[in-house]
Amino acid sequence: MEEKNIDDVLLSSQSSRSSEHGRSSAPHHECVMAMNYRGGSLGSVYYKAGSRELRIMQDITIRDPSDYIHQLLEQICPQLLIISSTGNVDYEAIVSGHDIIIEKMPNKDFAYNKGRYSLLTWYLETIDRQKQSDILESSTQSLPSTVSADGADSARSMQAYLRLNCHVDFNSSTTVGCVGAIFSYLQGLRSNTNEADFSASSSRTQPLQLRAFSIDKNLQAVGDTISSLDIIDINSTTTAQEKKFNKKSTLFDVLNKTSSLPGSHKMKQWVLQPVYEKEILEERYRSVAFFKHDEQRQLSKHLQIYLKQLRNISTLLDQLQNNRANANEWKQLLQCAYCMIQVYGVFNAFSGADLPAIAVQFQQHADIDLLKELGIAVHRMINFELSNNEGRIVLNKRVDDQLNALHERYDGLDDILAQEAEEISHMLADPLGSTVNVVYFPQLGYLLTWPVAIASVHIVPEQFPDFTLQFTSCENAYYKSDHMRELDERLGDIHSLIIDREVKLLHDLAEKWCVHSTLLMDLATLLAEIDCYNALAVVAKQNKYVKPEITNTSVLHILGGRHPMCELVTESFIPNDTYLVGGIGDRAERKIECDSFKNMMCPPDGDAQDLQEARSVMLLSGANGSGKSVYLTQVALIIYMAHIGSFVPADHASIGLTDKIFTRLRTSETSAKMQSAFTIDLQQVLQAIDYATDRSFLIMDEFGKGTNAADGAGLFYAVLNHFLSRKEKCPKIIASTHFHDIIASRTLTQNHFISLYTTEIMFVQMEQSLQGISRSEVEVIENEQQEVIFLYRVVPATDLSASFGICQANAANMPLHLIRRAMFLSECLTNQTPIPLSTESDDMFDQLERLAEAFTVTPADHISEHQSLMKSVLRVIKN
Repeated sequence: MEEKNIDDVLLSSQSSRSSEHGRSSAPHHECVMAMNYRGGSLGSVYYKAGSRELRIMQDITIRDPSDYIHQLLEQICPQLLIISSTGNVDYEAIVSGHDIIIEKMPNKDFAYNKGRYSLLTWYLETIDRQKQSDILESSTQSLPSTVSADGADSARSMQAYLRLNCHVDFNSSTTVGCVGAIFSYLQGLRSNTNEADFSASSSRTQPLQLRAFSIDKNLQAVGDTISSLDIIDINSTTTAQEKKFNKKSTLFDVLNKTSSLPGSHKMKQWVLQPVYEKEILEERYRSVAFFKHDEQRQLSKHLQIYLKQLRNISTLLDQLQNNRANANEWKQLLQCAYCMIQVYGVFNAFSGADLPAIAVQFQQHADIDLLKELGIAVHRMINFELSNNEGRIVLNKRVDDQLNALHERYDGLDDILAQEAEEISHMLADPLGSTVNVVYFPQLGYLLTWPVAIASVHIVPEQFPDFTLQFTSCENAYYKSDHMRELDERLGDIHSLIIDREVKLLHDLAEKWCVHSTLLMDLATLLAEIDCYNALAVVAKQNKYVKPEITNTSVLHILGGRHPMCELVTESFIPNDTYLVGGIGDRAERKIECDSFKNMMCPPDGDAQDLQEARSVMLLSGANGSGKSVYLTQVALIIYMAHIGSFVPADHASIGLTDKIFTRLRTSETSAKMQSAFTIDLQQVLQAIDYATDRSFLIMDEFGKGTNAADGAGLFYAVLNHFLSRKEKCPKIIASTHFHDIIASRTLTQNHFISLYTTEIMFVQMEQSLQGISRSEVEVIENEQQEVIFLYRVVPATDLSASFGICQANAANMPLHLIRRAMFLSECLTNQTPIPLSTESDDMFDQLERLAEAFTVTPADHISEHQSLMKSVLRVIKN
């Protein structure tokens, strides 16, 4: 979350290099990074000794971390990389092109609890020792000096945890674990430093500042943004009910029209890691536009069919290398080769406009002759039908001369054994001669067999000294003799020889595939990306998305924007426009040159002069349930989709490169967080205060509502005023609120630094809509002929719209006596008049007492009178 330009790293003046475990003689490296990949998440922390800064990122969910590790190393340039001794990533191969020393530490040093406790302890000890405000920008108060033994369970640790949460995502368990490794390393340096050098060493190994950072090439969805915007649900799967109704609950569900599992994994990677590079995004747009074009309709359909055959080839090749591949996995490899050949043919037959870069790259890499050779080799070798029936790999006949000869010997073995049994029977007296048989067992070889009853009586060691009993069954006894040993030598263990030969042939076939594993995995990766482009094109065509215009400015201009998920479950979705420019703040003198946006459409119903009326902050008010939250998330999702490389749900979208998206939407409360809902809201806003730039985008949905109204309004005003005061560093902000007093007083809008908008409503008996509502909610409810209709359009406003909360309560069938009481209290609060005690309950009980007395005096046979009294009771209770 730090600024995109990272300070240059100063190299250590010491030239000695540390060994893997030689920390006692290690130099104090200027930049030390701890990194770990666990459970599909990549975490990283680094420490800069010169500035004494500890920098922490959010976990990155990724299947193959190699590319992201490369990016982190190029961006941070550490001299020392600390990794877990039990990690399964080949860091040595990854850092081969970098001048980096690798040090392995025990896996226990990367434990989440250790990292969390290390952070809390460091924070408390540093505040106690220094009592200064440069630890965190928001930390100005000193705390008591003792650190309790129970750590996070203490009140002081709780307070520290709440403050640190503004800068550290404690849900990023892998990264938090890396913090523990960094602190263990720094503690080791201090422990092994000579007493004379301790002071100098301590000054370089004791962090003073804590900051967050992110990969420069990605837009960062900060904090709970991924979950708040329903971008993807990482921790749960789609329920059977959702599948039944084809519910698109997240952005990933909407976009993931991929045909293959690798394509789905790649789409998930794109969705979780949006891009911050214009060149990459424009190339993705070009590829999506190609597959979306009507002329490529058949090409797109063919791709969807063939790409269904693509499998996770990396896992399959691992199985081959370890000689563990079964028949089904060989079949999947054959399908992958078939898929690659067919996709090559589809592109090769294409005679239209130029192919996109990804298709050209695939054509250049694909060796069709090799793929055919590999595929034919598998097809000729393995009989998949018999393999499926027998539950093992069965090779085709006549696939190998030596194997054929062994099979022929095995097929003729019954005749050979029958002949041997007949010859032996002539040499033995009855009953041994008439009951002898010769059998073959794999690995045991050839054996003589008789019924147990005969063998136990007639075979005695003195008469048959070369007979050795091997085993007995319920009916037969099996013996090895010298003649059987001669058969072992002459005929051999045929079945085992067949198995050994088949294993050798399969091993040779596996080696043939594994030799080309790099090429095959590269082709599979390209096909996964092609699958993603085709899926995005299918979604764009089905949902009428448009290609966004990505710019190097901080302008956000959307015409006819729609919510990508809500529009799929709504019969008629109302589109809305958005126009914001980051970096204006409260600078009244700021003028925007139209030439800098010559490729951008002018605002709706406006001209070039309207570009000079741009604002960085949009304040949205309106009735409850009128679509404010949907609008906020809609704009954020359109920005996010554009940075994935997807087309967007709008009539037109010009979007400046956005480095971060911050959200204050809904609060994810759990007992494990140890935070109140309002505290979580504050932390979400504090993240934006600390890390937002003019290229960032922030949405705040009713910030301040979780506390006293006056305090909440004051905080809301202070936050907006702070961002406005940043002038050229002010981010783009859309904030919704029900704090109407702030707007009514013109405190924020008096100098027109904020665009004021509202959600449009109308009454059913009125032909024209009401943008500025002066009619009280009491009048609306009392007049049964009037009903509030939400138009779900966001329109400019000069005044406030009422919240119409009581109207919503009435529409929700809240009891009428509660509605009336709420109307009365609302009027008292608005007019600042004293609120009398409620007499409604007393009146109701008086009425019920009178009805009860009437029951007692009414004769039992007067049924109609009893029924009338019951209706009166129900009417009193209902009202």
